[in-house]
Amino acid sequence: YYDFVQGNIHWFIVDGGYMSDRTTIDQADGIAFDSVQGESFKLKMALSTARWKIVVVGFPPYASGVSGGYSVLRWPFATWGADLVMSGDLHVYERLTAPEGYPLIIGGWSGRSLDDFGATSPYSVVRYNAQFGAIRLTSNCDELTVEAINLAGTIVDTLTLEKA
Repeated sequence: YYDFVQGNIHWFIVDGGYMSDRTTIDQADGIAFDSVQGESFKLKMALSTARWKIVVVGFPPYASGVSGGYSVLRWPFATWGADLVMSGDLHVYERLTAPEGYPLIIGGWSGRSLDDFGATSPYSVVRYNAQFGAIRLTSNCDELTVEAINLAGTIVDTLTLEKA
């Protein structure tokens, strides 16, 4: 796990402690919100002066489908100051609003075969798996915009966050 600042965005990269076969592995500093890793992010987010704070975690805390996400990764990101959480793992695009209040983008639709969704999460806002795609982020002092763009160049979802 690590963090870095790029322009007006402070990125927080979480080590979710899972293998690609969805079995847990040891993460020396833990993967729960109250672990050493979690407490480190909590402190770093509190001390960050960046305008935007984005968390990236390899496995989604919430998702549509059988798994419903990885409950151990349901950290209080919004309470700690995160504006957005992004993940991959699932080979789809999905935007959710976590019950804790933060927007969650699953952007695992960039390669390999696309997954089926299964049951819709009650937190799901947009689901897309018709084509591969990518995510474009743009930010300034007042807005952070996330665009999901499919292979044909069509914007299939836009999320704009604003700060006064």
